[in-house]
Amino acid sequence: AVRKMFGSGQYTLQDKAVKPYTVWTIPEISWAGINQQEADAKGLKYGVVQADYGKTVRGIVSGEPGFLKLIFDKTDGKVLGVHICGAQASELINFGADAVNNGTTIFDILQFVFPAVTFHTLYGWAAAEAKIKFSGVKSLSGGAGWSRLRRTIIRHLERSDSELT
Repeated sequence: AVRKMFGSGQYTLQDKAVKPYTVWTIPEISWAGINQQEADAKGLKYGVVQADYGKTVRGIVSGEPGFLKLIFDKTDGKVLGVHICGAQASELINFGADAVNNGTTIFDILQFVFPAVTFHTLYGWAAAEAKIKFSGVKSLSGGAGWSRLRRTIIRHLERSDSELT
């Protein structure tokens, strides 16, 4: 009644399957979607990445400890679960719950522009790492090493006017 009287009058009775949950502790703990144990029980082919608060500008400036863990489907990149431990986890988890409910992929997240100097950029960091793992790289340091070697070879071939075949 209140929504009809003061709201836009447009609302849906469609219920979202995945709800965000939070435990208000210090630090806050929040999650939406499935965890690794549930993914194992369902026999899913999944990947897990973790982005630490220290990767963000805000995390560097504030020194806040924390992390965002993203669980994704290795067959299509869909986000299956998000788990956050740290400051403002209760506010950050809503994007993750929407991502799981809407079938958002790690590739969709990479196209999203998050506000600068917020912990929301953790989603971008996690999606970037997930994309690397999605491509089959087992070790990020090993993948980075091969990438550097490839670039060095290409530069050398370009300088020597050789063709890359």
